[in-house]
This record gives sequence, structure tokens and C-alpha cells, in this order.
Amino acid sequence: MKKDKLFGHVSDEDAARIAEEYPTGDKKQRDRIFKEIERRVEDTSAYGDEVSGVELYRPRIWTKVVSAAAAFVLIAGTATGGGYLLLKNRGMEAPSADISDTSEAVTEEETTSEPTEAELTADDIIAKIKSRDYDAYDQLSIKYHTTVNSGHSCEHSEAIRDRISGNESLTCVWTHTPEYFKDLDEKTLEEYGGLDKLADSITKNEMFMYKDTFVCVYSDTSSNAPDQYEAYDRSDCVFDKPNVFCNLYSEYLINDDFYGFEVQDMTENVEFIGRDCTQLVMTSNGEDEGKNVPPGKLVQPITDIDPAEAYAASPVQTKTLTLTVDNETGFILAAKLEYGDNYEEYTVEEILFNEEAALPADGTYIKGRIAGCVPNCEDTAAYDLSQLDE
Repeated sequence: MKKDKLFGHVSDEDAARIAEEYPTGDKKQRDRIFKEIERRVEDTSAYGDEVSGVELYRPRIWTKVVSAAAAFVLIAGTATGGGYLLLKNRGMEAPSADISDTSEAVTEEETTSEPTEAELTADDIIAKIKSRDYDAYDQLSIKYHTTVNSGHSCEHSEAIRDRISGNESLTCVWTHTPEYFKDLDEKTLEEYGGLDKLADSITKNEMFMYKDTFVCVYSDTSSNAPDQYEAYDRSDCVFDKPNVFCNLYSEYLINDDFYGFEVQDMTENVEFIGRDCTQLVMTSNGEDEGKNVPPGKLVQPITDIDPAEAYAASPVQTKTLTLTVDNETGFILAAKLEYGDNYEEYTVEEILFNEEAALPADGTYIKGRIAGCVPNCEDTAAYDLSQLDE
């Protein structure tokens, strides 16, 4: 038997003497042999290389000694694979040769293993967001929706940019729930045909940044009046400074620099609309009064009620911001801001690059769109739209 078996503590001399003094015999003799072996296993800590002369008693040993010595055999047999700590805990000294071999093996493995790629940190993701570059793509189109007022006001939009022609377009469609209009006075509700009709209405803005001209078409299903349009010099337009994507809810969050927010959790390898993303969960205790109003752009209803007034008197409260970030571009593809019982949410539904992206409307489409509209003011009526014919 090898030293890692049951009799590893019995020396060759002791084994030979036991075999000579206690030859095979009756049950009484075998019991005496068993007790002697058991005593020596308990009293000595010396390791022997080989034990001989007791093989005839293996059946007796395995039926009676297993309960007393099995734990020791298990630990001794696993000393080279993690059993060293177990031995130390039991007050036994582990074989130095075995531990040395293990240490050398670990050192060799650490030396020959390939270096692992550094994992992204939350700071890396934040830096990627802030270094986003819409100019990296000749064409880019993004469909998205934004929900504010805890789901009572929604914006469904598409932003399109063509860097080759320089043209851009932004289409925004707003819908509202009855809860959004609940505080309107009865006169206003009557003017718009009641709460239900007002809630069913759709407000739409189609904005075109074409060459040096800005044209916006306003439509509102709650009104029987024809659609209106306005036109003026593009240099006065705020919807494409620095580009059409400055109107995205995500840009308001970034421009606010996530003020007062700290990252609490990060999840990598998140798939969103077919893109490889990282998700960040950030919180703010809301102690800074100057940032009490949520950073999102609040959509103003057609009745000209300023939603910001409702937030001005609201108490300071903890906010939670969850971001889903595209690992390749650094674009925020989804964001949810929760504060008290309220929330705001932004979700990209589709993002297309270069030859796959949609293109902004051309001059022919814009002319046809405003053909049935009325100008909203004298300046618009007098504006030179000849660029649409070029």
C-alpha cells in the first residue's frame, strides 16, 4: 500500500514487528492486531514509504477502521489539491514536498498564462458617453420615444441627419392621456370639445433644416383650422445646434453632466435593439436645490401650461437614473429617471447608420407639405423659399 492509504503513519519496522508478533489467527488475535495498528496510527506523525505484512487483514480494517480514520485518509490524500488548509486547521503539519510542488505549479501557471483584457469601468462608460460623435457617420437616423409626466405625455419622433448634403429633419408627434389635462378649467375643456376629445388629439411638428432654410409644419387634430407653417433663416434655428440630435432627451441628461448622480451598479453585455450595451444605475440624493427639477425636457401642452411650474414647488427627493449605453458609439439608447412617484423615460426604437439610414426630406417634399398650410405670421409669408426649388 502507498503512503496515501490508511497506514501511512506506520513505519516499515513497526509493520514487520506487528506481522511477526501477531500472525494470522482466531478472532481474539485479529482484534489485538487491529487495536495495535489503531494505536500506532493515532500516536505517530511519521510517514512511511511502504507498509507490508498486513495485507491479510484488509477486510477487517475496512469494516471497522473506516469510521475512525476515514477523515484522516481523505485529508492526507488531498493535501496537494487544497487540503493544506484543512491539515493546518486540524493541527497537523502538511508534507513540505507536496506543498512545494503545488506552489511551483501555481507559479508556473501564473507565469505562462496570457494577460486578460482590462474590463470596462463605470468611469470608462461615462467617458464614452461624453465622447460620443454624431459626426462619425455620413448619414444617421434615430427613431425614439420619450415619456414624461409619468406616462401621461409621450413623444414619438425621428431625427435624421445627412452630413453630405448638410440637410436634417426632425418629426415629433405628441400624445397625452386624460390625466394630463385634468387641471384645465371647464371653459378650455369646452373649447376643445371635452376632456376625452382633447386626450384623443395628436400634435405634430415636422421640422426641416434644408440648406439655409428652416421650415416647421404644425398640425393639431384637436383644431379644425388648417395646418400652419413657419419659415425663417436656419442660422436662427435651435434644433440643429450643433446638430438635429441635440433635441434628444439623452442630450439633456448629458449636458446636465449627470449632476449629483453616482453610479451604483453596472451590467455589461446587455443586448438592446440588437446592439451590445452596458447598463448603468445611478442615484442622486437630490440635496442640491439648483438641480431639483428633473433634467429631462418637459413637453408643453397645447394649452400653454408650463409643466416646470409644477416641479418648482416639489420637495427635494432622491432620483434614480438607469442608462443603457451603446458600447460602440457611446450613444444612450435608453434612459429612465425615477423621482418619487414620477418617472421620465427615453427609448431608441431604431438606429441606422450611413447607407442604411433614412434621408432628410428634399425640397420637393417640403414644398408639397406646406402647399395646403397657412403661414403662421407675416414674416413667414414673406420669407424667400426659393432654395426649395434648387
